[in-house]
Amino acid sequence: MTTAISRTTKEQPMSLISRLLARLFRVENLRRTDGEVYMRRFVLLRLKSGRGIYLHNFLRNDDRRDPHDHTGRFISIGLKGGYVEDKGLSFIWEGQLGFEGYCERFTAPWIRTFPPNHIHIISLRPRQTCWTLIFHGKYVRPWGFTTNRGWVHWQEYLDEEDWYTK
Repeated sequence: MTTAISRTTKEQPMSLISRLLARLFRVENLRRTDGEVYMRRFVLLRLKSGRGIYLHNFLRNDDRRDPHDHTGRFISIGLKGGYVEDKGLSFIWEGQLGFEGYCERFTAPWIRTFPPNHIHIISLRPRQTCWTLIFHGKYVRPWGFTTNRGWVHWQEYLDEEDWYTK
């Protein structure tokens, strides 16, 4: 994932703990397509192989349009709060890509692992943020979104504001 998403500069004020962490570690503000920061990523360690350790602070829901995948296998440890994960299963039916999901609630603490092709949409539980510690494995591929036109690279998806109307 990257922070090269900057349609607007809307920011949510940092909590005291976030401000302290930002003094110690690099912080990346990840934005939704509407420009809102939905997650702060504190980079505890990042290697050239893609491996890394991150502290994620989810502030808002993912974009609800399409599920996304990831760049490599990772382990998520829930530290505080919780979320609802809309897990998707993509399928081809009569030549068309489809998406069928089911939801599961998670409340910290948890330990979970994900392969790169795990697709999902994360929604916060009401009136909560969520903190997770992420151990990211080796980079194996770019990440993107599963859409009604197939898999779309994240940059194309976010750069083309109206791609879904084409």
